[in-house]
Amino acid sequence: MFSDWTYGLAGLVLLVVLVPYVLGPIVVFSTLRFRIPPTIVVVDPREYPLPESARAYFAEAFQSLTANGFELIGTMGLPDLTPNAQTLFALYANRTTEDMAMSAVIVGQSGVGPELRTNYVEFVRRFDDGVVVQTNNSHELSAFKRLPDEYTTKFWEIRDIARLYQLHRLLADRFRQRGRPVLQLFTNFGGNAIQYLSQAVLEETFRSQVTTGYLAETGGGFRPTVKGSLLMTWQELWPAKGIRRAREKQRAESLLAELEPRLMSLR
Repeated sequence: MFSDWTYGLAGLVLLVVLVPYVLGPIVVFSTLRFRIPPTIVVVDPREYPLPESARAYFAEAFQSLTANGFELIGTMGLPDLTPNAQTLFALYANRTTEDMAMSAVIVGQSGVGPELRTNYVEFVRRFDDGVVVQTNNSHELSAFKRLPDEYTTKFWEIRDIARLYQLHRLLADRFRQRGRPVLQLFTNFGGNAIQYLSQAVLEETFRSQVTTGYLAETGGGFRPTVKGSLLMTWQELWPAKGIRRAREKQRAESLLAELEPRLMSLR
């Protein structure tokens, strides 16, 4: 028979394990807010206090993207998007293929100064029928529900930006339906990058999650619902996070195997 202290220890372990599942959603529901319009500032990466690794990544992405027909639109920051971190990104447009691209870094503060937490490149092609094809090499999974007309593929093991772009172009052709590609930055916003990011990217993303039940609109923006708080928290905990990452990797590997023959012919 088990002694009382064994039951007590088991109960304590169970309590510790369950705390994130209970307190996490409460914290998310109480504190997480998406302000509209968001704070977007134009920055000069040559003067912004970035770690050398972040500067090197921006330079590498610039060289690769411009070599593939992209023009740099501007470098901007989202100072209050991520707690205790700064999100900076360089926005690019390819007028020939009508693709947008973004190189991004997230910089946090350590005891010795700013340090690079993560970096990635994302390509986006929008169609006038509402289909959106996004391809990136970010290790982070989305907190929101995937939408029916949104096709996002994460090749987080592919660091070659030119190869990632080739895959994006093949995926854009694969997922295209009847629409034509459109550069909303120019057609809808006259080249104003801040308005484009604020309305066509961030606000559109948040508003689309109202219909999924993840977010609710408020007077100043959006906040998570009870359902959204639960799902956004639990999917980041064990075992859901591991399952999600395995599925995402399997999907990317399946698409890569399908596209590899065509990718080889482009070399």
